Amino acid sequence: MRRKYIFICLALLISLFIYLFYRTNRTVVNEIVIHLISFETYARVKAHIVKALPLNEIVIYSLPEGLWVFCITLT
Repeated sequence: MRRKYIFICLALLISLFIYLFYRTNRTVVNEIVIHLISFETYARVKAHIVKALPLNEIVIYSLPEGLWVFCITLT
């Protein structure tokens, strides 16, 4: 039972990572982060991460939704 929650948290964190650093700045999660830290800091961190870890478009736009379905299924 406990291992299931670890998988759920890990999948949601991966989805959050992709949304924060690879999706548009207009998503709700990005708006919250930009309000918590400055936009300049966010843009610098995002540019550094995108440069260090380039992802394919299929991964960026399909993986988070697949992980959400995985989490709902486990729940």
